[in-house]
Amino acid sequence: MPESRLANITQTEAALAEETGSPLFSVQYAHDGRRLVDFLDGEILLEDKPEERRRQEYLRVLHYEYGYPKQQMRREVAINIGSGTKIAADIVVYRSVEAARRNDQGQIRFCVEVKADTEKTGHNQLVSYVFFTSAEGAVWTNAKTTRYYRRLDAPDHRLEPCNGIPRPTETWDTIGLLSKDRLTKPKDIKRLLRICHQKLFRSGIESEDLAMDMVRIILAKWRDEVLPDPKPRFYCTPEEYRSASGRDAAARRVQELFAEVRDQSPDVFDSTEDITAPPDHVAEVVNELQPFRLLVDEDAWWDVLGAAYEQYTASHFRQNNGQFFTNRLVVHMMVEMTNPTPDDVVLDPAGGSGGFITAAVRHVRRRLIEQELSEAARRHLFDQVRRSVGLIEKAPRLVKVAKTAAILTGDGHDNFYPGDSLRPLTDAWFHPGFLSRFGPDRPTLILTNPPYAGTTEGKQSDPEILQQFDVAKVWRNDEPTDLLIPGGTPPELLFFERCIHWLRPGGRIGIVIARGMLDTQTALSARKLLFSHAHVRAVISLHKDTFEPYTGVKTCVLVIEKPGEGEKLERDYPIYMAVSRKIGQDSQGVPIFRADDQGHETEELDHDLDEVLRAYRQFQQGILPASGFIFSVKKSELDRDTLNLNPQHYLPAYNDSIKRAMQLGEQEGWTIKTIGNIDPHVFKGARFRRQNLETTRREGSDLEPFFTPAALLQDRADSIKFLDLAKATKAQREDIEASRAQRNEILVTRSGSIGRVMYVTAQLDGALISDDLIHVRIAEPDLRYYVYLMLKANIGQYQMMRNEYGSVQQHLEPKHVRDIIVPIPEDRNVIAALARNVERSIAAKEASWEKERAARSLLQQLVCSPSGETKVLDGLHDHDEILGGGDQEFDRLTDTWERERPRGVDIAEMAMHPAYQRIIGMGPRAIPLLLRRLQQKPGHWFWALHAITGANPVPLEDQGNIDAMSAAWLAWGKQRGYTQEDDRVV
Repeated sequence: MPESRLANITQTEAALAEETGSPLFSVQYAHDGRRLVDFLDGEILLEDKPEERRRQEYLRVLHYEYGYPKQQMRREVAINIGSGTKIAADIVVYRSVEAARRNDQGQIRFCVEVKADTEKTGHNQLVSYVFFTSAEGAVWTNAKTTRYYRRLDAPDHRLEPCNGIPRPTETWDTIGLLSKDRLTKPKDIKRLLRICHQKLFRSGIESEDLAMDMVRIILAKWRDEVLPDPKPRFYCTPEEYRSASGRDAAARRVQELFAEVRDQSPDVFDSTEDITAPPDHVAEVVNELQPFRLLVDEDAWWDVLGAAYEQYTASHFRQNNGQFFTNRLVVHMMVEMTNPTPDDVVLDPAGGSGGFITAAVRHVRRRLIEQELSEAARRHLFDQVRRSVGLIEKAPRLVKVAKTAAILTGDGHDNFYPGDSLRPLTDAWFHPGFLSRFGPDRPTLILTNPPYAGTTEGKQSDPEILQQFDVAKVWRNDEPTDLLIPGGTPPELLFFERCIHWLRPGGRIGIVIARGMLDTQTALSARKLLFSHAHVRAVISLHKDTFEPYTGVKTCVLVIEKPGEGEKLERDYPIYMAVSRKIGQDSQGVPIFRADDQGHETEELDHDLDEVLRAYRQFQQGILPASGFIFSVKKSELDRDTLNLNPQHYLPAYNDSIKRAMQLGEQEGWTIKTIGNIDPHVFKGARFRRQNLETTRREGSDLEPFFTPAALLQDRADSIKFLDLAKATKAQREDIEASRAQRNEILVTRSGSIGRVMYVTAQLDGALISDDLIHVRIAEPDLRYYVYLMLKANIGQYQMMRNEYGSVQQHLEPKHVRDIIVPIPEDRNVIAALARNVERSIAAKEASWEKERAARSLLQQLVCSPSGETKVLDGLHDHDEILGGGDQEFDRLTDTWERERPRGVDIAEMAMHPAYQRIIGMGPRAIPLLLRRLQQKPGHWFWALHAITGANPVPLEDQGNIDAMSAAWLAWGKQRGYTQEDDRVV
């Protein structure tokens, strides 16, 4: 698979680019999607190679970030190094446009090397460019690192590391000495943060400390910019950069700036907190940030800076205690669906790095900018919004990150606190100032993604916490008792209940939660609680890769609304439902981009959440266009007993299939039954602990193969496990005997890839199989074959899929299979005709397996015979068809068919005879034998030839003419080597 040209960026970066506009530094492709458009000359098309992509990207950096005109730069310039020898410099920046036009080697300001070499090799190449020209310095860069050099001619010629390159109006000596009024806004803030991260990464500190050091350095830069002094303290001069003591001095100034922020924000930072990265690496980051002004007066820029910073921190903090940073696309959709206003009090009780809160503030800010308001009114409303957002986060480090984001983007952070939202909402656990603004019944909007249990160990088991929550208790008669559920409760259910009770009447909740909340028995009490306190406005099932590669937990989004003060719950209302089918990334987190009409990859993420959002807005207006994966369901249409909220359960395609089955069953000549009505023997095998029984041995009297679904579905011997039954206890033996397959039963996979259907043939009779399979035993053969067909068809598959449940892995239960609706023709001849076809196909499978087994047995005899003698073949007539072409078996089958085939019917019915089907089952080795038969006597062997080869060489006008059809197939066989020159079939 070819590498995506955009594979070097992350999904979160791509999502940010989608939200804030296409990045300036992305290369441009020609219409064919295969060649690059040269940035300097848009008429030139270049071969798409990694080196050329980097060169085109850096040309954009020089133009957009440093301000060099395109006309002052040239690409791939030949440098004369004497004696007629020339070498090519990747990029050359001249002192003037005129010098660039003349390619004046004496007027070069600096050169750039962008090859994927090591820094040492790149440095040596730059030496050859610089000292045969007038170049004052050079740049070496690859996909991850950039190094700057300045030319020194005394006391000797050398390239010395430098703290940057000058802009067109600067000198090499003034780099880093810009006054604050000359700082410029970076064109691509996320790129800048990524470069700084790479500078720090070389220090070897752990990822979380590295991310926090970036937070501290950015705050130091922010502090420097807000101070009134026109001269910066956040800088590193060329002279300082050249010595260790100078770099120490630059790093010390940054430490001092951060210390001022730290001391002014004791609620954010500890009094002893400092930047932990080595001074050399701090100086490297200073070099990158010092020319830029991060704080500007443009409201839109606050959005860009905040979004980039938020994604930077999310990318570089690891998973911790079930916490995962919410996919940016999901955050955007949820904020837009809940539509925060200046009057809202917004809370995130599991705040993380503040993604939901900062996104909500940005949403309101954009709306205010769009309105025609006076500057005073707008600022008043901005201040109101800043005071009306709050979060609680258990990890103090993430609270710092969230507060930093708020500081940088002008958002309020006074109500960001460390704490555990599952504790009682009292002064004993929460700051009084927080509770006065965000206590019970205060928030009007809650946006959150609470931590998930994922495993048994992740459940909350503290009785002091659990006693507060009804979902942690055993329910009887639709009411909670005082008895706690043994083993604890998943934290997401506790958070869910806390949010419902925390919310002010009339308020709304947007929450990401494990999909098991929608349909599992464990979460039934949570669903009962939900419908007794609030209205469900929307349920969106998120794509399984949404939180990959960090977790495989399947998730959904719920939008909930509480009735207002004094209002009653609506008896019935529509619920918006959607199933997301693409999230703009794969399971490894690699972005997936949309293709244009010509099939060329664009820079737009391939996701459907914008479509889900647009449809929800239409739904709110009472309009919802029909769609297979976006629809609405009335509350009264939910399953009354389970309150199943999983959109998959109500997918129109799945339910239309059931409706069609019901309609068919109501017609004359049909009846409706469930599989349980046909035969109640539907069950799953016994589950037994087999760890002590598994063995790597493959031989022994007490060894038995154990078949998992993978071993049954795939032709791979390594999928089969072996159990030593000599070690089994009495209880294990009883379970083992109950878990054996039985010939002529149907098996259905019930975990993971659910709904895969298998028929147990003779070779699997008595085999020991996993409890991940559901057994369906139907005594009457014809009905068994009919049900087997139905389970494999959409009518059966859709009914199974609509009932699958689970958050981490999908599951199916025997009752779901037992309840599958099957329309049955009352004419038993119809069922018998279908059943005969299935019976013959299964017979062919069994015969095929027997032939392969015989071949393996013969091979074993050949391999084990003394000196490899082939005389073991003597008398083994049963194997003639395997090694010698199968003439005897073929002749027997053709004679049987000629003798027994039905007369007076079409070839399609004649071809259903078992002997004819077994000939087809011989596969390609039957081709020359069939052609020989045709040459001897034209006959109806065309169906078999077509079934085996897929070919049809008979012209339309010859269809039905046996002699002409035979001649066409014989000519086809001769052309492909199945016959010899004398037309004798071999």
